[in-house]
Amino acid sequence: MKKYLIVLLVLFCIVSLSCKKKKEDDEIVKELDKIVATHLDGFSETMVVPYFTITSLPNSNFNSINDINYTIRYTTNFLKPSNVTERFYESYQIDYYFNNDYSETFHHTYNDSDRDQRKFSDEILNHISFNNLLKHILCSVNYNYKLDGNKVNTSYKFFEDILEFNESNFNDAISSEYIYIERNSNSFKLNFNFIDSKDNGHFDIQTWIKCDDIIIPFIGYYNYYYVNGNISQVRDTIIDNKFNISEIYYQINYYDSNGNLSSSYYKENL
Repeated sequence: MKKYLIVLLVLFCIVSLSCKKKKEDDEIVKELDKIVATHLDGFSETMVVPYFTITSLPNSNFNSINDINYTIRYTTNFLKPSNVTERFYESYQIDYYFNNDYSETFHHTYNDSDRDQRKFSDEILNHISFNNLLKHILCSVNYNYKLDGNKVNTSYKFFEDILEFNESNFNDAISSEYIYIERNSNSFKLNFNFIDSKDNGHFDIQTWIKCDDIIIPFIGYYNYYYVNGNISQVRDTIIDNKFNISEIYYQINYYDSNGNLSSSYYKENL
């Protein structure tokens, strides 16, 4: 009996430690300090280039602009400076805020299986409703590398306002060959391909759809880094056939390597 109790105790400890490790590695938490950052904070010096893909879809109770579900995917890449070796991710934190000032924090500590990946992707939210619109999102990434043989510990953090729909921006908007939707029944495939810029910088892209005569956020990309103007992406999304999708709007904010902003607006009927 005593041996049986000891075995149970050992198993309990192992399970508890495993759960604790998972919780520390990857969780929504409330006790961490909130990130303080600006939009282009450290953008020209960073060697990691994270971006967000934010998808919003009408939910089963859809009756207003707040009745949507959010999916947020975080993706990051290491750049490749010639004199840098042994690059490792350490951790990242994401704070996301809604219009009613509600916020959550997501934290992930990398382990031996993912800390040395050049590209890493993680889903922060999966089709979750907050009964409110996402307002802004902040990110902080801790990483290290060796520069000429010497280890350097550093971080990159940034702030992104989620673009809001302003109908007056689209009074003269037309369709575009650079960003467009392919529709097949209830499947919507967002394509963009920008190749006409020779500079480095990043895009913030937000799309909206008119759904049952209500304009709601659809797919957004934020802090999407590009090199020499070559940037392309495809995002395939399913929307329930019961919703009447009639129009799509695109806003593209382009920041060059000096932080200068230019905005473009497009729309098309679906």
